Amino acid sequence: MSEVIGLKGPWLDLVEDCRSLGPVGLYNRNHAASLTTVGVIPRLENLEDNCAADDSGDLMVDFGQWRRVQARRIGIHREISVLDPSCRQCFGVQSTCGTQHALLDQVLSRYHKRTDGLAQDPAASSLAPWNEEFHRRIDRLQSLTTPYRPTPVQLESLFQTALELQFPMRVATMNRVACLRSTARFSRVIRRSDHIRVESAEVVLEFEPRQAATAWIVEEPTISYDETQWSLEFYDHDGFFCLALRASNDEHETLWQETLARTIPCELNC
Repeated sequence: MSEVIGLKGPWLDLVEDCRSLGPVGLYNRNHAASLTTVGVIPRLENLEDNCAADDSGDLMVDFGQWRRVQARRIGIHREISVLDPSCRQCFGVQSTCGTQHALLDQVLSRYHKRTDGLAQDPAASSLAPWNEEFHRRIDRLQSLTTPYRPTPVQLESLFQTALELQFPMRVATMNRVACLRSTARFSRVIRRSDHIRVESAEVVLEFEPRQAATAWIVEEPTISYDETQWSLEFYDHDGFFCLALRASNDEHETLWQETLARTIPCELNC
C-alpha cells in the first residue's frame, strides 16, 4: 500500500540530510527524458536567487520552482519527489537498501508537514540562471539554421557505437526544478519503437526523441580554446532544454565526434 505525505523545508537541509545516507537513487525527468543515477548526492552550496549547485555542476536545483515536495512509502521502500509548477513529478531521491529505508524514514520525520499545502508559490520566482542561459542558447541556435530531429534508429546506433567502442558519455537532463549530469560507460542499449533505454551499472537514461521538438549538434571551444567539443542537444516545444549528450573528457572527444558524424549527420552549430 502506498502512503504519501507532504514535506516542509528548509530544502537545502533536506538535500544535505539525504546526502548523509550514502549512495541513493537520484532521478531527474522531463516529458522527453529521464536520468537515474546511484551514488552519493553532491554537496550543494547556496547560490543567489534561491538556487543551489555543487562545484562540478553535476547537480543544480532551483528551490523557487519546487511547487510541492512529498514522500512516498511503498512497502519498505521510500521516495522523496519534487513537483514543478505544473505539479509534474520531476526530481527525486530513492532509498536503495533495507538499512537505508529506515534511515530515510528518520529524515522524513524531521520534515513532515501536517497540512498538505504547497511548498511555495513559484509564480513569483524567475527561472534559474542555467535555465535562462539555455533559453538564450536556443534563440541563438534558431537564428543560425534549421534544427534537426534524429530518429530513434539513429540514436540507437549512436549509443550502440559508444557501447562497442567503450568510451564514456556525459549525459545531462534538465527541467524547471533541477539539472542533473552524470558520466556513464553504457553496457546495454534497448529500443522499443520510439523509446530508448541505455544502462550502465549506476546510470539509466530513458529517452523518447519524438517528445523533443528540436535538436542540434553544437560545436563549442574548449576551456583552452585550442580545440572544439561537440554536444547533441534536445529542446522541447517551449524552448526548454531536455537532454544533452557529449564526450566525458577531451581524451574521447575525437572518437565522439567521429561517432556523431557517422551516425547522426547534421550541420554543426556554434
